[in-house]
Amino acid sequence: MKYDVQVLQPNELSETEMARCLSLVNRGGALAVRFTENQLRQSRYVCVVRNGDEIVGVGVMKPPRPHYAAGIAKRSGFDFDKNMLELGYVSRDPLHRGKSLSEKIVVGLLSRCPDSSLFATTSNQKMKHTLEHFGFVQEGNEWAGQRKKKLSLWLKGSKTETQRSKPK
Repeated sequence: MKYDVQVLQPNELSETEMARCLSLVNRGGALAVRFTENQLRQSRYVCVVRNGDEIVGVGVMKPPRPHYAAGIAKRSGFDFDKNMLELGYVSRDPLHRGKSLSEKIVVGLLSRCPDSSLFATTSNQKMKHTLEHFGFVQEGNEWAGQRKKKLSLWLKGSKTETQRSKPK
């Protein structure tokens, strides 16, 4: 199978493509609440992986959300810059499992933000390995997410990566 990776701004997605991205993220099961079109449209970048004309993988680079990041810092017990971009909503079609699509998505998103400090959260073991492979470092303590899965905080390019501190 040949996969085509594109990094786009949300307004470059057609309504059909937008619907497919929303479906993939919501079927992925990582979110306790439904991922909305508004959240997708507010993303800095959307990385889509296509197999032919079909979108089979998606991920986004979220804009800074200081209030949300402060909550993550508190739950993880690790202070970090609340104005970081967040890598997230990485999901792929189950029929394309084992094809390294999460890696392709992360590469695409990182290519648009090569010098940015970033954070991500995940409960998925494979995604933890992917983040580590791309230079993210797990920080703080794990915490129970809304779906009772243990979430962890991952940072890349942050001055606080080597500091072990409590949120203020």
